Amino acid sequence: MTLHNLSKTFLALVLVACGSLTASAGTFSIANLSLPSGTTPNGTSWSTLSSGSIPVAYFNISTGELQIDPKGKALSSFSFKYGASLVSGTTNGPFTYSQIGANAAGVVVPAGTYPFAPTTDKAQLAAAFYFLTSGTSSTNASSAGYLDVPWSFGIVAPTATGGATWTSALVDSSTSGEGFRSTTSNLTTGFTANYLGYGNGVGLFDYTVNGVSGKGLGAVIPVQAVPEPSTIVLAGLGVAAVGITQMRRRRKQASIATSAA
Repeated sequence: MTLHNLSKTFLALVLVACGSLTASAGTFSIANLSLPSGTTPNGTSWSTLSSGSIPVAYFNISTGELQIDPKGKALSSFSFKYGASLVSGTTNGPFTYSQIGANAAGVVVPAGTYPFAPTTDKAQLAAAFYFLTSGTSSTNASSAGYLDVPWSFGIVAPTATGGATWTSALVDSSTSGEGFRSTTSNLTTGFTANYLGYGNGVGLFDYTVNGVSGKGLGAVIPVQAVPEPSTIVLAGLGVAAVGITQMRRRRKQASIATSAA
């Protein structure tokens, strides 16, 4: 195989490997996420939020993927809202579900029995359920009938075709009318209304726990995907192969110029 063809092969492999980072619905591993450095306005580090016992969510600013970690608690409902604590089906927002399908149990939300269809509006993703199918797979996220294991909703705000604007707005909790927002009434568990320091309900989502009256608040943590080691290696090899090809091309051109002289 020539170096030219070799470089093409490496680049193709890199693209395939990078494509493997594309978000998909189902259970997920927190180890594959890169937490932001620093702290929230109230001085709490993002790593502390992530490692705590209160349910949290992760919004991937690289892919537009939304994930939730119940921290072992038996969640019976959840609600993510954009821009305001009160929204409707006509409220404009970033959620499109274009890559995972809307109202699809087992895709947007885990498989189970729901009293009504999950809310998949432009400004809200929410669901309440009677009972979830037990198991941890691409369709199940329960060990005992409720949402109690980490789950990925997939890409809810695509970064392509103008989605980057929405992606930025989702994590900009300091701007009025942007970011994740939650109502703060009837709180009995989780974080306090202004726990992150952005303002009441800002940067938070709400949930309920089976057997617990009232609702709780969890933080939405902006994260980025961590490339697989194989992806990094392939990227390096691809760059090296391209560099070798360009060097050989320059040498060939220099040799031709010398011969002509």
